[in-house]
Amino acid sequence: MKLADFLGPDAVIPELQGRDPRSVLADLSAPIAEAEGLSTSELVEGLLEREALGSTAVGDGVALPHARFAKLTRLTASFGRSRAGIPFGAADGEPVHLFFAIFTPEDLAGAHLKALAHVSRVLGNPAIREAALSAADADEIYRALISNDRPSPVVPDRGAT
Repeated sequence: MKLADFLGPDAVIPELQGRDPRSVLADLSAPIAEAEGLSTSELVEGLLEREALGSTAVGDGVALPHARFAKLTRLTASFGRSRAGIPFGAADGEPVHLFFAIFTPEDLAGAHLKALAHVSRVLGNPAIREAALSAADADEIYRALISNDRPSPVVPDRGAT
């Protein structure tokens, strides 16, 4: 799995307009809603339901909002940057600057978890985070994210010999 498998360049937002969690999630949901023919508010509500369980801010200025949706037919994602930073309930108390939102069909729980793990690994790299923060525009952010991306290792099924 690679980021380019589920993040398209048209879903990269170089400067989020939102200044609070709900409006940031709306910004992140808009390109997915448009591409998938869904309602932005429906996607936002799904992401907010997940946030109610605990913040998806993982520290180091990164948040990974995610949810599963019955009406989606494929795993997809959006990425947004806030140079100012958004309070998002991170355990380290720091504002979030980089948001990677993952939208998954309800019946793809395994792919959902693999995507989360992969994005966590990629954004766990300080060089990639810095490149995304300092990029001039959406195209440069996208290139920074995917150019350093390495496929996640394939883990055999438990029943494999």
